[in-house]
Amino acid sequence: TLAHQLAALDGFLKTRTYLVGHKLTVADAALWGQLAAAKNQMESLCRMHNLVHVQRYFDHMHAQTQFAAAFDAHSALAKREAEIKAKAAKRTAEIEKKKESGGVLKDTGGSFDIGLQDAKMGEVCTRFPPEPSGYLHIGHAKAALLNDYFAKEYKGKLIVRFDDTNPSKEKDEFVDNIMKDIKTLGINYACVTYTSDHFEDLIKMGKKLIE
Repeated sequence: TLAHQLAALDGFLKTRTYLVGHKLTVADAALWGQLAAAKNQMESLCRMHNLVHVQRYFDHMHAQTQFAAAFDAHSALAKREAEIKAKAAKRTAEIEKKKESGGVLKDTGGSFDIGLQDAKMGEVCTRFPPEPSGYLHIGHAKAALLNDYFAKEYKGKLIVRFDDTNPSKEKDEFVDNIMKDIKTLGINYACVTYTSDHFEDLIKMGKKLIE
């Protein structure tokens, strides 16, 4: 039992500060880890059986900065795990309760149904601006679908605008594949534009802002 093991350890530590030799070793780290994992039970047994040397040893190890930091991190993680398990158990109980009463569970999934403040029907214009320097990923798809949703919801329009401002990395291959992916996603766009078509206007605006 743990009580017998601690009693034996107490006798061993009677004339020792560390397990091996006269300095801290990996053996002490390993033993402290086991004691820390059962800290409450260990301290209760030490008080009950007067195991003063085990308690002294643990307190000395725990006073070491690296051990104290490890213990605090482990405690925080354990607390977080307990909170997650408690929330999961609560949710499971709610689901079971709903099933028993024949109720309908509320859908907690994601939704674009958030509305656009002050948006006017027929005047909303959104844009999807991919850079033609690679293939679309899931983040691009989400952005494209979100802008398509609002354009349709408010009977507006969506513009596909290729942000072709980095010619050293851009290829027609990427443009073609992006357009294919847009079609696959079922996105309806009003037109396709390129940032490079407006460089002169952008330069004029930039100079105007500086002046």
